[in-house]
Amino acid sequence: MGSTLSLTQKNNAALTRGADYSFGLSLADATGTAISMTNYTASIVLLRAPGGDLVATFSPTVTSSLITASLSNTVTSTLPLPIPDDSGLRSYWVKILLTRPDGSVISGGEGPLEILP
Repeated sequence: MGSTLSLTQKNNAALTRGADYSFGLSLADATGTAISMTNYTASIVLLRAPGGDLVATFSPTVTSSLITASLSNTVTSTLPLPIPDDSGLRSYWVKILLTRPDGSVISGGEGPLEILP
């Protein structure tokens, strides 16, 4: 059975340095039914670019149906400000890695996260 990711908070696509930041992520099958993540663990990594240098790693909370990441303003204020790309956006590449109860690791999704000064 294939799975897709569903962000529970889509209006939070940018992180402002020095401000609290949080988001939720759920896993659903092709029919939209939530997939249980009981006994899963997760990690979130920020990279300078896809496949680039590691900037930071975070450990979100995982419940049976939701991954929740919360970063305090003290944590976000310590993130280095990325160099702007050609369009002027400052962003990191985010990867969410899920570890199943059997120890196998799967991707929980990845994509850009804009960092605002």
